[in-house]
Amino acid sequence: MEKLRNLIVFFIRHFPRFVTRTELVKLIYLFEYQQVQIRGRQYSEVSFVRDKYGPFSPSILEEAEFLCSTGVISCTRHDIDSDCILYEYVISDSSRAAQYDLPEWEKRTALALVDATSRLSLKQIKELAYSTPPMDEILAEEAELGYTVLPRRINMEKGKTPKKFTRGELAAAKCRLDASPDRGSDEEYFAALLETYREFEDLRRRATECLLQN
Repeated sequence: MEKLRNLIVFFIRHFPRFVTRTELVKLIYLFEYQQVQIRGRQYSEVSFVRDKYGPFSPSILEEAEFLCSTGVISCTRHDIDSDCILYEYVISDSSRAAQYDLPEWEKRTALALVDATSRLSLKQIKELAYSTPPMDEILAEEAELGYTVLPRRINMEKGKTPKKFTRGELAAAKCRLDASPDRGSDEEYFAALLETYREFEDLRRRATECLLQN
């Protein structure tokens, strides 16, 4: 589970605020969903099921607990009320955390995801996860059946056909995302990130609409 540990530490390190347990699970789900849609495969070996809280993986919590036990990260529990307990993760040892890194492609797409979600609330991030095609399919089937079957494996390959991009769109994506000088100019990379932003902007819009209706 080394790759999963890399993801856990990366998101905790780079998110501009603390990361809750729920957010961490949903961020890794969204990241792996994007990896499958863009590259045709996941980065890590983590698998997800649909439970009563949406996309979930016990492996993420297990590996986060391991990282806590080794002092790389720490987890603080907050009892909000009798029905709500919040767990938040922070980095405990920066030098050791730096050893858990991602390959260049995965690092770039993970940073794009951080940028796309860092200003969202916990509820909006959950709505993003619920709005992905794999969850859409499950929710539609549950609505047709009239009941929910839990847990249920999530098919990460459900999604959209990759789009073709114009040279202008690729240039715009490069200007928007080129925050570091060593990112290069790989056309496939910028096309993938452009698609990432398009999809997450659409999902954010849908999440906001859902919140306004509540």
